[in-house]
Amino acid sequence: MPATDYHAAVRAAVATAVGTYAATLTPVPTVTVVDDIEGEIPNIAVPGIIVACVGPEQERPEWGTNRQTGRGYPILVALLSTGQANGAKSPTAPNLTQFRREIEVLFHLKRLSGVTQVGYCEVSADPLVLDREGAAFQRMSSYLTVVAVGRFPRT
Repeated sequence: MPATDYHAAVRAAVATAVGTYAATLTPVPTVTVVDDIEGEIPNIAVPGIIVACVGPEQERPEWGTNRQTGRGYPILVALLSTGQANGAKSPTAPNLTQFRREIEVLFHLKRLSGVTQVGYCEVSADPLVLDREGAAFQRMSSYLTVVAVGRFPRT
């Protein structure tokens, strides 16, 4: 029996929730699940939102039991637009402060529907490792990391 890829399952659940939020914005940004941040961002229409697995899973021993492992799975949620990174933005892009606030409201200290093993999520602005000169960094306006924390089976 193949093991479940919980990181991908968490990413899919986060993408679904972010897609519901994105539908309320004008213009409606596309929500894209990506595997290769550096390679795929330059090809995504803007304004757009990407959802991607980042970093390795985190050990969360306080969530572990004798049958389950406590883990945290980090997922990047990023808003893309044209203009300068961390500066001027496209006039059609959503407000950056509102974007960050809405992502925090959607996930911080809340359960993640779709993945029953997740106890709650944490939202933070962890540093993202991207080449400052690369096309991916130039299109990224803002991002947050959603970490889904819970108990996951060892088998």
